[in-house]
Amino acid sequence: MPGRKKLPTKLKELKGTARAHRENPNEPEPEVCVPDPPGHLSSVARAEWDRITRELVNIGIISLLDRATLAMICQTWGRILELEIEIREKGIVSPEMKALDREYEKFRKLAPEFGLTPASRSKVHAMIPKKDKSDEWDDFEPLKVVK
Repeated sequence: MPGRKKLPTKLKELKGTARAHRENPNEPEPEVCVPDPPGHLSSVARAEWDRITRELVNIGIISLLDRATLAMICQTWGRILELEIEIREKGIVSPEMKALDREYEKFRKLAPEFGLTPASRSKVHAMIPKKDKSDEWDDFEPLKVVK
């Protein structure tokens, strides 16, 4: 179906564009957590996985369901770095340039899904966590009686 791509409510809340009358009341809300990294990730991809997941869990937009997409992003990043090294060694005129362009295009399409580009991040308004109060009277200051 053509049109604007749907965003999860959590991202809409972070962007400040959430509207109650437009939301799906039955939208799944998976628990925020970092999935285990897949074993096939290269060492570069695994390092990227560790770096990205720390940030994504802090802003609350990662769950077990995101494992495959995040693995694609990290593995693509790993391939980009490997191809960049090959191109540096062999020179710019090489078949690796076409492969590198394809990997960059994949990364460009996947990265905004998690707010991993400056443009996609600029649309997100981070929410300040609410202060957990043990008692509603904690901040109460009694009136001072002056004699």
